[in-house]
Amino acid sequence: MNTRHGLCTCAAMITVVAAMSPGIGLAQEGQPETMAETRVQDIVVTARRTSEKLQITPLAVTALTSDALVRQQIVDVTAIQQAAPSLSMAQSHSGVAITLRGQVQSNSDGSVDQSVGLYVDGVYIARQIAAGFDLIDINQVEVLRGPQGTLFGRNTTGGAVSITTNKPTDIFEGLVKAGIGNYESREVMGLLNVPIVDGAVAARIVYRHAENNGFGRNINLGRRVGDDNTDYVRGSLKIAPSDGWSLIIVGDYFDRDNNGPLEHLLAYDPTLLGNQDAVLDSPFYTTSSDLRSYARLKSWGTSATLEVPLGNVTFKTITGYRGYKLNTLDDFDTTPIPFFTNNSIGQIKQFSQEVQIFGKKGDLGWIAGLFYFHEYGIERFNVFGGAVDYNGRIDHKSFAPFAQINYDMTPELRVTTGLRYTHDKRAVNTHNLAGGVCATNPALVTNTATCEADREKSHNYFSYTLSADYRFTPSLFGYARTSMAHKSGGFNKTTADLESFEPEKVTDYEIGVKADLLDRRLRINAAAFIAYYRNMQRPITSDAAGTPVALTQSIGKSRIPGAELEIVALPAAGLELSGTIGVIDPKYVDFTDATGDRTGEPFTQVSNVTWSIAGTYSLPTSYGKYSVHADYGHQSRKYFFPNERSREPGYGLLNATIGLTLDDPGIELMLWGRNLTGKKYNSYILDFYAAAGVTTGFPGQARTYGASATYRF
Repeated sequence: MNTRHGLCTCAAMITVVAAMSPGIGLAQEGQPETMAETRVQDIVVTARRTSEKLQITPLAVTALTSDALVRQQIVDVTAIQQAAPSLSMAQSHSGVAITLRGQVQSNSDGSVDQSVGLYVDGVYIARQIAAGFDLIDINQVEVLRGPQGTLFGRNTTGGAVSITTNKPTDIFEGLVKAGIGNYESREVMGLLNVPIVDGAVAARIVYRHAENNGFGRNINLGRRVGDDNTDYVRGSLKIAPSDGWSLIIVGDYFDRDNNGPLEHLLAYDPTLLGNQDAVLDSPFYTTSSDLRSYARLKSWGTSATLEVPLGNVTFKTITGYRGYKLNTLDDFDTTPIPFFTNNSIGQIKQFSQEVQIFGKKGDLGWIAGLFYFHEYGIERFNVFGGAVDYNGRIDHKSFAPFAQINYDMTPELRVTTGLRYTHDKRAVNTHNLAGGVCATNPALVTNTATCEADREKSHNYFSYTLSADYRFTPSLFGYARTSMAHKSGGFNKTTADLESFEPEKVTDYEIGVKADLLDRRLRINAAAFIAYYRNMQRPITSDAAGTPVALTQSIGKSRIPGAELEIVALPAAGLELSGTIGVIDPKYVDFTDATGDRTGEPFTQVSNVTWSIAGTYSLPTSYGKYSVHADYGHQSRKYFFPNERSREPGYGLLNATIGLTLDDPGIELMLWGRNLTGKKYNSYILDFYAAAGVTTGFPGQARTYGASATYRF
């Protein structure tokens, strides 16, 4: 990592903000302005499972309101990385891989859990393949950085991304939106909110269809790839009688059907594939695959949240059920010869139940609860045209009681402590064949006729948090915290011995400051941390003899120090400027396996420096409002596997919008553009060189632009 570059960038941002301060002071002396125009917005978050202001929440949180999501064109999960420090989201054939503060899922297999928890309306999304849904009609997105193992249900060693949808209201309203763009992109969206019983029952439904013909081309078969065709619908019902209790029921469905992602050859072994230089040297947004690839995903879910006030305490339950079906066909060698194909078929379902009770009496606030989770289903990988057939069934269960208390020792000083006990049970059933022959160790096979094998294991562990925070002034807040969390162990269900791996453990120490300055025209939130990482789950690609393997093991230790900065400034009426930077310096302390000493390897899927800048200018008129927005997000280089073949250089993406909103009628016209500089980059890289002689890249989205019109009523 170029730490000096990251620190210089951070210093430059602080200098820019400092230079703006006189301008901020002059703006105060100018024309009278409303409070909303001249002060940074107060944001309420639920980062600790109850509502509190962002600026007095003792942990590092990035909160994106519905307006911010629209301004920055964040319409899917991967786009969140443009607005939060130390966050990276990579889109590949297997879904969305989320990396936060150096914590990453090491394998997309269903037996390996995520290091960063994804939650929608409090319901945990277990699989990264199910994370590729649309962010439509969203109330808020919160990125919680650092271990969240006490209050959040599953595997949040790196942090959590919590998404809250808009709920039904007592106002009849709606919108209709239509848009077009290059690559023959089309979008239609509709929203309707209907009060059913005045002040007691309301319903809301939103639908979106989006499609494009793809920014990539298969020059061998003459067809488009990298296209998309999605439908998303979500309906919600809110029942809230006057006596205070409320029930919110939400259901959603997402359907994606396309020609598969664009996959481009980065390196190859000529002894296995012959001369493929022509493929290697072909244009960036092309493939030469012999296969008519496709990607089909259907995901759905429903949740019910019941909240009942009981005097000085509140009782709350969150019940969730989700599932997905997946069928993808990829040609990982990307060449005209039939060689390295992969057909992935999956059907996974999950059920979760969380019960909370919380309240506050005097100086003591508290929350306690129980969490139950059950995930089950099948995954099948048919590789090399059927020569290898991995067929596995997973069954995961987890149970956890938890509690956390906050105590105001003085009006300025507050301490927090929390504890969670987790019991995980992991079971796997496999039917693995290679060349029609059983590929599992005979000692593990329970049915020789079908090559069926079973393994089961349980893990028990504690997680905790401890923090102290202090309000120096009404606008200056500081905190210090430590937390420890685990990520569950599992099994390697595509290996002969079905080897198990143990839970990961991350202990984090963090200090932070949150400040609203210059009459709340300038907000600076900063944090510094160091995380100690134990029992790392890391992939092994070859054994001591150099034989290719695909094995996840729990080995080694590492240390991850870092710092983050977020700034929002209002230097003049109608102008908002913001910036973020995250700098980490992860190092392996002890990392040795059958291949030898690996402590010198880079962390995979991790950018050591991430930063972003954004600006929005709004100009009100007698008939409406003009607005201009631009944002630029940069990630330093990253390794997707610990070798130079899978190294992606640093890159940045520039997005912008120009809009006009009319007061009467309620119409918004917008011109938009993403990746306006046309940056060519790989959003993900798969290195199968040892096993199949290829390294394959997944080019990120090309330059896109278009226009949309929205009518609100």
